[in-house]
Amino acid sequence: MDTKADRLAMTAKLVVGAVVLGVLILLGGWIVRRRESPQARAEAILAKIDHLDDGGVEWSWPFALWQKKQDYPELVRCLDRLAPDVVDTLAAALSHEDSTVQAAAVHALGASGDVRAAIPLAAMLRDPRFPERHAAILALGKIGGPEAIDAIAEVMLSPFERKRVVVRPESPGPRWLTAWLRTVAAEVLGKMGDPRVVDPLIVVTQSDMADHELKVAAYTSLGSIGDDRAVETLLSTMRTGAYREASAATIALGLTGRPELIGPLTDVLGKSNHAALWALAGLGEPAVVRPIIIPYLRNRNRRTRMWAAAALGRLGDHASIGRLEEMASTDPDTYVRKYAADAVRKIRAKTPTTNRSP
Repeated sequence: MDTKADRLAMTAKLVVGAVVLGVLILLGGWIVRRRESPQARAEAILAKIDHLDDGGVEWSWPFALWQKKQDYPELVRCLDRLAPDVVDTLAAALSHEDSTVQAAAVHALGASGDVRAAIPLAAMLRDPRFPERHAAILALGKIGGPEAIDAIAEVMLSPFERKRVVVRPESPGPRWLTAWLRTVAAEVLGKMGDPRVVDPLIVVTQSDMADHELKVAAYTSLGSIGDDRAVETLLSTMRTGAYREASAATIALGLTGRPELIGPLTDVLGKSNHAALWALAGLGEPAVVRPIIIPYLRNRNRRTRMWAAAALGRLGDHASIGRLEEMASTDPDTYVRKYAADAVRKIRAKTPTTNRSP
């Protein structure tokens, strides 16, 4: 007759055996997945998603949603590896009934860098769902090329009517989402770095219908591109624009990396101290810029002192540490002292050398 101890021992053995078996099954599945080709693995995941969508699982819909989220990263990785060879197949997947498959296909088409993907992705920009349009814009920005630029610019320019610009009806979706999407489009155009995006960005800066956030994104993108037409537009706005626009254009000039702009930025220091100080620091040239910024550390306006300290931190010139440390301990304003201390930390992180004063 089995004792209680024997039954407990048998139960323990069964539990341990079940655990070991489960680990072996998981390990075997992992090995099989590693040996599978990306195409075979992608097809298996897609079949599982279709199975869930068709109600082929007896579990509740939260389980199906959780399973899709678990499979999505692997599906994206598989499709990204396949993308250069199966652009047509991925383009067809954009019309798949499951949004998980669509999102993975959009991501993979962007990763492919194939200009053939621009046309099907451009068609996604008419989708009524905001996340799909957003993902398509990001993917088009990775691909580049004339078709991608035209499609993204169309989203950005949709509410504006200007000569030489062909516009379509207003994009679908709530107004605030659509407005934010235009801002994203302007930012993506700047990251593409193609001089062909300058014209539509200038259209935005000259439009009375563009909101402030969109104009700031356009100015920033023009500064990132930094060609002659972009710089000319930014300089004009800096000198003649309203305060908010002039400040945005001034800050954007600091992204161009062109030392010849030190003179024009110095000329407007009296009009827009904060933006000009920050832009000067972005141009580099510490030996030239530092003597221009240092006097503003003793300005009577506390905001000007704050921005002068922040600008020196951005400049990263170790010769400024002495002045900034003095400000961090003696300035009467708490926030100015904080900005000065932050600037010192940033400079030391960039140039870990011994202390020295200018």
